Amino acid sequence: MNEADANPTLHWEELDKNYATLRSRSLEFRNRSTVGETPQLLGWKYKPNEVALPDRWVELGGDLYSGKVYRDEFGRDTASEILSMGLERLYKDPALFHSTDPEYFHFTVNSLRNTHQ
Repeated sequence: MNEADANPTLHWEELDKNYATLRSRSLEFRNRSTVGETPQLLGWKYKPNEVALPDRWVELGGDLYSGKVYRDEFGRDTASEILSMGLERLYKDPALFHSTDPEYFHFTVNSLRNTHQ
């Protein structure tokens, strides 16, 4: 498998943007995971106003981008990267994802199944 096969461009964020239930569940998961956190700049690769809510994303094998914040001019959350980043991790290495961050893994799989508890 070459690097391009291992790292495809996934456009799963369209699910979150176009399906209100998925967006709502993703935002609930992100907000529950980041209670009390202050948005942080994403870094030099991103625009100066792009921020994410930190959690243990990196510590648990993921990326700070999972907590990316999208808000409208009224401060309302409009989207997230929770599902898209979870799907990327699921695609790359499902066993590692499950072992390092089982809560996020199950959220992602249950989103695909459209089953949440």
